[in-house]
Amino acid sequence: MMVMSYIPEQVKLCLRDLVERLGKHKIRYVVIGALPVHFYGRPRTSADIDIVLVSRVSKEKLQKALADRYTLYYDGKTVMKFIDGTTRTGVDILLHLSIAGLSRESLKRLRRVEVDQTLLTFLTSCPCY
Repeated sequence: MMVMSYIPEQVKLCLRDLVERLGKHKIRYVVIGALPVHFYGRPRTSADIDIVLVSRVSKEKLQKALADRYTLYYDGKTVMKFIDGTTRTGVDILLHLSIAGLSRESLKRLRRVEVDQTLLTFLTSCPCY
């Protein structure tokens, strides 16, 4: 198990909650941004969480999954931005793979990893079969 010492505790708490909620609502995702960069060996602090949805999910379903803890403050065509009401952590959710420069082919590189006792989905640099 990897420990992300560079990531603030409130971000870790938010990430655990977010991943649990997405899983409960069967919303597939990939964590992008500073968190996987740190996991793969380049320490980088982050004060927010960036996620790309793998599942086709309506905005309404996403909001329902996050409703009682996360406040939507930006509802764009391709991204929704939330604030975690408990930790005050920002969460940016990109609604389609292509927005992050990813394709369905990229999904061959998905990897489930345990970080700070939380199972996350990241992309690897090579296909995982």
